[in-house]
Amino acid sequence: MSGYTLTTPIYYINDHPHLGTAYTTVLTDVLARYHRSRDEEVFFVTGTDENGEKIMRAAVDRGLTPRELVDTMSGQYRAAWKALDISYDRFIRTTDQDHVLACEQIFLALLERGDIYKDRYEGWYCVPCETFIVDAVEGKCPECGRPLERVHRDAYFFALSRYADRLLKYYEQHPDFVQPDFRRNEVVRFIQDGLRDMCITRDNNGWGIRVPGDPEHVLYVWFDALINYIAAAGYPDDPVRLKKYWPAALHVVGKDILVRFHATLWPAMLMGIGQPLPRQILAHGWLMINDRKMSKSLIEQQLAQWQQEGERVLKVTSLRPGDLVEGLRELAGIPEERRWVAVDALRYFLVRDLPAGADAEFSLERLVDRYNADLANDLGNLVNRTLSMLQRYRQSQTPAISGRHLQAVCTEAVDLAAAAYEGLQPTDALAQVSRIISAGNHTIDEQKPWNLQKTGQDAALDAVLYDCGEACRIAAVLVSPVMPSVAREILRQLGITSAPIRWADTAWSGWRPGSLALSPEPIFPRIDPKRKAAPAVLPVTAPVAAEKTPGENAADLSIEEFQRVQLRVATIKSAERVEGARKLLKLILDVGDHERQIISGIADVYEPEALVGRQIAVIVNLKPARIRGVDSYGMLLAADADGKAILLQPDSPVPPGSPIR
Repeated sequence: MSGYTLTTPIYYINDHPHLGTAYTTVLTDVLARYHRSRDEEVFFVTGTDENGEKIMRAAVDRGLTPRELVDTMSGQYRAAWKALDISYDRFIRTTDQDHVLACEQIFLALLERGDIYKDRYEGWYCVPCETFIVDAVEGKCPECGRPLERVHRDAYFFALSRYADRLLKYYEQHPDFVQPDFRRNEVVRFIQDGLRDMCITRDNNGWGIRVPGDPEHVLYVWFDALINYIAAAGYPDDPVRLKKYWPAALHVVGKDILVRFHATLWPAMLMGIGQPLPRQILAHGWLMINDRKMSKSLIEQQLAQWQQEGERVLKVTSLRPGDLVEGLRELAGIPEERRWVAVDALRYFLVRDLPAGADAEFSLERLVDRYNADLANDLGNLVNRTLSMLQRYRQSQTPAISGRHLQAVCTEAVDLAAAAYEGLQPTDALAQVSRIISAGNHTIDEQKPWNLQKTGQDAALDAVLYDCGEACRIAAVLVSPVMPSVAREILRQLGITSAPIRWADTAWSGWRPGSLALSPEPIFPRIDPKRKAAPAVLPVTAPVAAEKTPGENAADLSIEEFQRVQLRVATIKSAERVEGARKLLKLILDVGDHERQIISGIADVYEPEALVGRQIAVIVNLKPARIRGVDSYGMLLAADADGKAILLQPDSPVPPGSPIR
């Protein structure tokens, strides 16, 4: 059986990985995980590009040898991908011996065919882009805008011009070769405008892959780098492996390295050595900041601006993936041992907010908004609501009755999500997950399980509980390529521990009746978008704010005064609306050694039935207050998020009455 090979570009390691490189890698990882879930034998390759003149200069600038620099930087990329849960099968380096061997063999094969010849190069060269520039305006690189160097050297050339007609014919016969379609059209126009032979070597300055038989020259970094794909698959000395893993099913690249290199030079090289071309190339857009491509220099400018403004919703020191994960974790109050929640949330944002073919604007605000809207408010809310009601009404046991309220929408969403993953559009697959979640929350609001319980409609209640739990289970499978750890956690809470997650598990009625679910544990703590540190804690039952005397600061509270406040964890036993009051709820709380009643103004945010069983933080030593004719003995604590009260609660169950300190 042939494998499904897919690749990222190998990343040039003159600097650290940033969010732009993370996007490419996460996107590829998502597609790899999807195909594994379909029981395909996936071979996922990523790695680092470690040759080139720029590496030599960067090493000198840092007082290192090139080897010391590439070993250090390659390690940073491996660490970054491990932190983002990237499931690659081979991390290839262009200093690896099998890659060097493949480069030498391909050079010799093309030389023997007459496709490589030696001549004199005179023209412009951009060191930062590692690119020879034929036509330059005012001696500046058309890609990066930096000054070019004028070079005169003997060099080897690849006769790319010979392949123009073959390439155009291939594109005509394989219209899906480059995706999206408009990128393919760019490539065809580029070829039609005329191809020039390409200089593929430079003088040997002590670092690079030497030209076989001519050690005064080393291979040009782009000729060298592209060969990693087929070297990882076993070329030239492992024909069994090569037959299994080549041609690659998919190259995932940024649009800036598509036209000249991946869609023109690389196919021509493969044609020259008689190897099949990859089946498809996906060229994604750029991650933008203020309408400009994300790059090292732009990141530095943006960070300086954010630091000057001083009003960020997320504390970061760079746009390195690990820093963003840590900042998101701290902002949401996610414990260190559950760091995977923040990792998966960042992965989700990169896929959900950035369609694969188009440019997309990145901002910290968008990251927080997407986290709150899709994860905390929708997915996390449906899972928590469903499991809370299952625990309250059925002692967490899976019902045996399916009402099929959600079967049709789930079945259609599964088919559409599969088509989206197959069509290289995981953003659209996540839209189908949102569709299921929305339908599940709507079913709860429409069917009102709490009323079914009160009126003794047991079969109808079982049907709603089963259908919502089944929707959560199927949504977890659909989202698992993007958020693998979150998907496993949802299934764990549903009482499902089988691994690995398989796409076949999306069939309806996969939640086994009679199995035991777990107590609900909220997965995504909601973020206050105005928050820079800890959320403000508001006494939401206080009808009127007390006036401060002139010069008084609310933060000036002595430790002795604070110690007088008794905070406990309470479990909500019952909740109902206060007659004649739109926002008030009457809560009966278990505070450990007794029950007490509290009146709280949270009815515009929480349905009373959905609160039963939740644990909250309360102040228990306040003087009683009478609100709308009803006595209140204490005060619950909540965060103020855009004027809405969001209850504070422990991240795992604790005994009622446990002190808060």
